[in-house]
Amino acid sequence: MDHHHLMTGTKVGNAVFVKLVRQMGGTGMLPDVPDTRYGPVRSAFVDVCVVGAGPAGLAAALRVASLRPQDKVLVIDQQRALGGSWLAEPGGQEHVAGLQRQVAAANVDVWLGSTALGHYPEDDGDLLKGVTDAVPGVMAVLRANHVALIRARRFVFATGTYEQNLPFPSNDAPGVVAARALGRLVFARGLLPTRKVKLLLDSQHFFSYPDRLGSALLGLGVDVVRVEHNPGADVRPGRNTTVAVATLPAPAFELARHHGIETTMRPAAGGFAVDAHATGETTAAGVFVAGDVTGYVGPQNAETHGQAVGFIVASSL
Repeated sequence: MDHHHLMTGTKVGNAVFVKLVRQMGGTGMLPDVPDTRYGPVRSAFVDVCVVGAGPAGLAAALRVASLRPQDKVLVIDQQRALGGSWLAEPGGQEHVAGLQRQVAAANVDVWLGSTALGHYPEDDGDLLKGVTDAVPGVMAVLRANHVALIRARRFVFATGTYEQNLPFPSNDAPGVVAARALGRLVFARGLLPTRKVKLLLDSQHFFSYPDRLGSALLGLGVDVVRVEHNPGADVRPGRNTTVAVATLPAPAFELARHHGIETTMRPAAGGFAVDAHATGETTAAGVFVAGDVTGYVGPQNAETHGQAVGFIVASSL
């Protein structure tokens, strides 16, 4: 019910209406026992919590672990495999295999299949007693059989980007996929689902990935056709043709915003991007960002940035 427009003729009438709406919204019975669908709530304290197991996140975690092997480093990712955007790259699987060996040899704990739900600054909890340089609040993480409340001295957000579509007729039809999604199918899963690919290019924003994808597909014997995006053009997938939409990915900034970090709309960066210093430092004390969350730079540059941020994080402990 829109109480901004309904029953707004008088202040008294609106107050009565809002009270009624609140009572109706609260109708129901509170459960007698806690909800057990997500298992128990567990708490953990780490020195560094990295959200994102892609190029930047893994690089930052490994750098911290190498410089401060005595510290607890935790990496969280909702995917069930390490690597992030490396998995969409030609040769990415081999690179990720090397990273997996480094992670196994380092003092880095990795939680895959775990979703960071949000940051709650009002809940400090007993685990922060006696810790003077911890980031206030907790990070709630949904795991397979429980909810974890993470407290840390430093947080690093390397949440990367997510795909965007382009406006054209039938852009949601079967056979229309994001370019990086097609890359994951081919390079990470070994699937070649098509004989011909129409690479639909966003002429408004430069995106380096289509060049790497197109060259690799040609090497695999796939017929690649590059098509400049035209909103009115009817680019339909065919029986043996996939349309791969190659547009600039959007930074996954939302979790960083929970910490109060500022964001700015920057179309050249893919949309709203996190504001941060080149060192990854943000306006929130003890909270850093690395990689594509500040604007798409590609996996190689994201990994380099993650290494640099990891050095700064380790130096701050």
